[in-house]
Amino acid sequence: MPFGERVPFQFVTPALGKLNFGQAEFLPGLRQSVFEVESGGKSARFPVMICYESIFPWIARSAVNQGANLLVTISNDAWYGRSPEAEQIAALSRMRCIECRRSMIRTANTGISMLIDPLGREMKRTRQFEPAWIGGEVPLCDEMTFYVTYGEVFTGFAAAVFGIVLLFAASKRETV
Repeated sequence: MPFGERVPFQFVTPALGKLNFGQAEFLPGLRQSVFEVESGGKSARFPVMICYESIFPWIARSAVNQGANLLVTISNDAWYGRSPEAEQIAALSRMRCIECRRSMIRTANTGISMLIDPLGREMKRTRQFEPAWIGGEVPLCDEMTFYVTYGEVFTGFAAAVFGIVLLFAASKRETV
């Protein structure tokens, strides 16, 4: 999170590191880890996406391609106060479940903590700014979706078709 978790472009201008906006100076990890926990004869393999990382589809996709059958997100939603951002990030977390066909356990310090099934449906949820905890079981899934297998191929194809249609429409347009 720029200016929240670190000041960007310090490698270009080291003096930026002396600015103090109350941020921490976290560095990105060198690689993505997929953790494994066994319980009751089942093995849960999951990445831990931190805060807004759950909005980026390629992070979840990469973990699933590494064998993840569950997604986990921990978040500090206090940054957003009572604005809509926490709801937006929670909704985007649900999208990661749908794209990758994986359940998600999402925990946030100020709420919205959720258990989400592989179809993006909320199984359990806490409310924002209300002390609570939830527990339960989520289904583990190993299905590989089109998005996990092929990534942004469909998006690229749709963008190319749209571009061709726009060019065709522009070439047929009459000038007045």
